[in-house]
Amino acid sequence: MSKEWRGPAIIELAASVIWPIKKLNRPLGELLASGEVKERDLRWAAKKYYDPKIKWAAAVELQAQNLRRVTLTPAAARQVVWPFKNLNRPSGDLLDEHIINLHDLAYAVANAHAAQLRNATAVLGAEIVYRRLTPPERQTLTMQSNQPAPTTPFTTPTRATARPPAATSLPPVTLRPTQALQIINGSNYLTQQLRRKRRWTIILAMAMLYLWLGALFISMTVVIMQFFQLAQVPPGWNVAAGVLLVGALFILPRSKRLVAESENYKKGLVGEKRVAVALRRGLNHHWTLFRNVILPGRQDDIDAVLVGPNGIYALEIKTFSGDHRNIGNSWQRKYGPIWRKLSRSPGRQARGNAQRLHDYLQQCDAPVWVEPRVVWASRSKLILKKPAVPVWQLTRGKFIGEDLTRGKHLEEATRHQIVALLKANNLSQRQNGDK
Repeated sequence: MSKEWRGPAIIELAASVIWPIKKLNRPLGELLASGEVKERDLRWAAKKYYDPKIKWAAAVELQAQNLRRVTLTPAAARQVVWPFKNLNRPSGDLLDEHIINLHDLAYAVANAHAAQLRNATAVLGAEIVYRRLTPPERQTLTMQSNQPAPTTPFTTPTRATARPPAATSLPPVTLRPTQALQIINGSNYLTQQLRRKRRWTIILAMAMLYLWLGALFISMTVVIMQFFQLAQVPPGWNVAAGVLLVGALFILPRSKRLVAESENYKKGLVGEKRVAVALRRGLNHHWTLFRNVILPGRQDDIDAVLVGPNGIYALEIKTFSGDHRNIGNSWQRKYGPIWRKLSRSPGRQARGNAQRLHDYLQQCDAPVWVEPRVVWASRSKLILKKPAVPVWQLTRGKFIGEDLTRGKHLEEATRHQIVALLKANNLSQRQNGDK
């Protein structure tokens, strides 16, 4: 990744992207040259389109004038600080940890006021887009780069010269070596809970709808009968309408709670995947990550268990929304100006999981210490003040590495024994129907 990206190569790469909007399905540069895509289309796509590659290409074409003179290596681009959301960390680190992605890079290209950030995110986006090209697409792009670039409404035409312009070559992309951290997927606890909550949400919603309709039907019938004096209204009808109405009001808050719980389980799934990706990038083949570990005799799971040369870690993964703080054993969330204590402390949950895992391993003749850790996989703000249980924040990869380095040494034979035990337990849980 030491080769430089130059502005014309970045613009050319963006121009080669196929534009699917309005079913045009042709290279963006060709559509700009023909006038079929205009500046307003680029602005809309850079802001709202769902495909990050299209967003990035649109943003680059919008900024073509400013990017034309760029000369920057990917290594230098990775060091440029990302200022948005108060992250204030190197953009490359945030990409590695999946805190930002191509969507965010496209936003920065289109909206950054600082030229350094705009140029860096254009280069990082070009790295990602070029890496995803197939070999034939790369070959076509290289052949096209030997031709003069088409003039578009948003690029400055080049003056004719006596000799043809030099070919613009795209720099080679060097992939990082794949880390060999082994990841063992365990139970489908969160997925099952999510499905169960959604199923009950639908059932309660239908029940509430029928109760409302029943109460409305009875009420309207009573009104019509009294208005037209068709017959004497039995007193039980009013009671029935009231009962149906109360039933619907009784179900309403429970439906809202189920919707909130479903959203929490969904966030949990995303957070666990984010943790697995982050650890895979930093750990080698001596480490094994077990996801969603259910121990015998339990229905709930341990979010993750990490086993390696420097110990065993029971991970409690949290993806809370909103501002939080952890002071000692106390976890609190901010509501306006007020901090309120959480009903369940993630630190105590992590310690409980570590104790349960220790007891299980001890029963299996593997008496080892298990370290509890809380993993903050949320993008929300977290304030730490002497936490009783260490907290790993995915935005602080250096701290996680240092914490693992200080861990208790685990003999290789013991490590293999524990990995084998957890694999056997995982297989047993799956054979039992993963209940």
